[in-house]
Amino acid sequence: MISDINMPNMDGLQLLAAIRATTEYRHLPVLLMSAETDELIKQHSKQLGATGWISKPFNPEKLLKAIEKVLMSPHD
Repeated sequence: MISDINMPNMDGLQLLAAIRATTEYRHLPVLLMSAETDELIKQHSKQLGATGWISKPFNPEKLLKAIEKVLMSPHD
């Protein structure tokens, strides 16, 4: 899954926490995307279990490489 951090109603960190709290989706790879540069937000996303971080604006090639990396990694 790829999700932005800044969204209405539920931000990306809240969504990530909800995903990690469910048995069915606990191990779903989640890439978070944001223009945020605050390292604390990035660290918090990692603590919540984000698989990776993509900075916006993003390069399409880097996005594809990040997706390929996630797809090739073993998952629980």
